[in-house]
Amino acid sequence: MTHTATASGDWRRLPGQVRRFFDIDISLYTASGEVPDPSKFQPFNRIDQIIPAGHSDNGHAWRWDGTKVRAFKADTSEGTASITMTDGRALVTEEWGNILGATFAAQVTDSGSGAVNDERVLALRVTQDETVSSFAAQPDHARNVVLTLEANGGAATLPTAGTITVNGTLDGVVVSSVFDISATTGDFGTGTIAENNFRWAIGAEVMDTVTDVVVDVDGNEANLRYALGIGTKLHLAMPLDTGVEADDVHRVLKNDSVVASGTYVLDSDENALDPGADLADNDEVHIGYFTDSDAAGGSITTAGSAKLSVEASSMDDVGTCRCEVVGV
Repeated sequence: MTHTATASGDWRRLPGQVRRFFDIDISLYTASGEVPDPSKFQPFNRIDQIIPAGHSDNGHAWRWDGTKVRAFKADTSEGTASITMTDGRALVTEEWGNILGATFAAQVTDSGSGAVNDERVLALRVTQDETVSSFAAQPDHARNVVLTLEANGGAATLPTAGTITVNGTLDGVVVSSVFDISATTGDFGTGTIAENNFRWAIGAEVMDTVTDVVVDVDGNEANLRYALGIGTKLHLAMPLDTGVEADDVHRVLKNDSVVASGTYVLDSDENALDPGADLADNDEVHIGYFTDSDAAGGSITTAGSAKLSVEASSMDDVGTCRCEVVGV
């Protein structure tokens, strides 16, 4: 743990607390968060809260988790983000200019072609009891997954019972999407899939990494193949403020055209937003939304390239950030 703090203004004594701005430098980050040393923050004896006023000078986003300062890496590989402090709330703008395409809606009847990028993660393979842990690629952004079934070599009758479970992680937390492929209660309709036809189902959970796929089927898997692709539901880097669409979503654009509120779908449980329509490769998606903030308001603007959901590693230099420190 290596950090220093330089006062950047006079301190204010309020009833029950002291507030003062500091330029905090963390040159050697502690994994999972930096615990502030009160002795470095005069006149504090105890620190109750640290409020970052934007990104650090080398592009890291800092958050206070109640006891520690946590820093998140700048990473342009999955888009750009900016944060504007407005009326005591933080307006976050995330943009993706080279997103991979995906299909929005499920297909429970036969289709002559598959979903968009339906083999992005796992190419079509025979449906049989197995666990797969090697993949063609990972999702390009934290998003949901799409499972596709295909009849190959003849018509394929859906199994009498069966599930395909996709396990993964989101920011290191284990998540799972379970698909029911049975003929009577499943997610893929009923009956038989005609030869060379496809059906697909949409996963609810978003994940940045797929770790394994577990197939458990009971009969009738002859001629049936499955593949794993990506969906259109996009994980948001920062937590939503209220979880209510009307309050939290500022604007959604697709290729510079406004997506109406009745089209896009906010999933507060997954902290994600779905544009509500198919995406093509290299579509531009822009999502503006409000996150919770302890800032007092004003017009502090921080712009830059950042994937805010990837935490810095141990010993990283996460830069210097101006913060308001609250305590006694």
